[in-house]
Amino acid sequence: MMWTVFRRLLLYPHLLWIALEDSRERKIPDALLRSLLCQEGALLLLESIFQEDSGVLLEAVKGLLAGGGAAFLLYLVTRGGIGAGDVKLLMTAGLCLGSRKIIEAQILAMFLACPACMYLFFTKRCREKQSIPLAPFFLAGILLADCLWEIRVLTG
Repeated sequence: MMWTVFRRLLLYPHLLWIALEDSRERKIPDALLRSLLCQEGALLLLESIFQEDSGVLLEAVKGLLAGGGAAFLLYLVTRGGIGAGDVKLLMTAGLCLGSRKIIEAQILAMFLACPACMYLFFTKRCREKQSIPLAPFFLAGILLADCLWEIRVLTG
């Protein structure tokens, strides 16, 4: 539990920074993703060593594949509807959160993004082929999924 709290305390500021950069520049900097990946990878490795539990690493790899795989399929299917930075972000977040939480976070993020996109489109603030930054929605989805997960754990 302590390791999870510590990793989350380091994860959320990174995600907030990434969301702000994506909102301003419409691009997720690779340097931020690399630092997050290295940080979380090192913490996961330490956690698995100190707790003598290789299941932590297995769940992290499953999360990486689930988050990155689902996003990569969207990237291929939509032909640019989701950016490569978003794919890398979800892959890295999947490493941090695990497979079940990242899939839940992606679904929540899309449910949050849809009304915002419809509002922008119908108020003519966004054209049909114009992109919107998805990282803020992924951040919200991750926070919401994490909160819902903890509520489920605490309530039994």
